[in-house]
Parts: sequence; structure tokens; C-alpha cells
Amino acid sequence: SRIIQKRPARQLHCGTVLHYTTKAMADRIPVFPPEGIGKTFYNALLILAALAGTVITSYRLTFRVWDFDALYWLITAVYLLDIACSFNQAVKKGLAVLADRKSIARHYLRGWFAVDLVAALPLGWFFALLFPQAAAGSVGALLDLLMISKALKMAKIGKVSAIFRDIRESLSVNPALMRLVTFGFWFVTALHLMA
Repeated sequence: SRIIQKRPARQLHCGTVLHYTTKAMADRIPVFPPEGIGKTFYNALLILAALAGTVITSYRLTFRVWDFDALYWLITAVYLLDIACSFNQAVKKGLAVLADRKSIARHYLRGWFAVDLVAALPLGWFFALLFPQAAAGSVGALLDLLMISKALKMAKIGKVSAIFRDIRESLSVNPALMRLVTFGFWFVTALHLMA
């Protein structure tokens, strides 16, 4: 006859329940494939958001407009969505595809996470909330800090080259056309930054 040993009951500590519910919730969210039509549309949305963020921010910095309107919050929401999606996006690294969440998180945290976080946080809004006299334009040094905090939204344009590369790899587009679109993006961006 076979002897069946009982396993000792697991001791639960305070964080275990939270860990299991977080893990169960993370298991429900799928890991998105590294390429495909959905990824291409998502990359196009990111490029438009980066372009809009750069154009609008440079305009507002030039004319000292300190509004935090719906467009500001829409761009901020798209940037925050990018952070959430990047933690759930499989990554092509050479010929290998990283599809488990731990590898994806490690790769993202070592790569674009800091840039995405700086661009996504509404630092200009927090600064204007903490120092309302700077938003009114009465204090020169504080006004410069507010301008720098709003300019951090433009950090996202650094990621655009990688996004264009992803689009070029996922679509079978003529490389000359892709170079023309990339040039157009950088041309418009440069014009607005020089203005």
C-alpha cells in the first residue's frame, strides 16, 4: 500500500494575498506580440502623440502659454498608456523574442523606461501647482524651471527613431517612402524647435 504524506499547510503572510491577486490580474492581461497590425497602429499613435507634444510644447514655451488643457492631458494619457503597454509587449531582441513578463520588464526598465516616465509625468502641472507665482510669470528663475519641466514632455521624441524602425520592419513599405516619412517627421520637429 502507498503512504500518502500530507503537505504542511502554507503559512500566509500579509503580502501573499496581494501577491496572488496581482499575479492573477496580470495573468488576465495578455502579452502582446512584438509585431502585427495592432502594433503598427499603436506605433503610429505614439508618433502622432510625440509630434503633437513637441509642436504644442515648443509653441507654448515660445509664447509662454501655461495652459494645462485637455490636449495636454490627452498627450499625458497616451504617454502613460505607452508605459503600461510596454510592460505587456513582447520584445524582439535579435532573433529571440522575449515573451515572459519578467524578461520584458527587465528589458524595458533598462531601456526606454526612464525617458517614458519623464515624458509621461505631468511635471509642469505639479510645478505650477506647487509654485503658482511661477505660472503667473512673476518669478524669473521659477518661470525657467516651469519651462524646463514642460519641455521634458519633448523627451519622447528620442524614442521615435526606434518606433519608425519597428514600423519599417513590420510593414512591407518601400524603404524610400519610409525614409521620406521619417525625414518629414524630423523636419517638422526641427522647425518647431527652432521657432
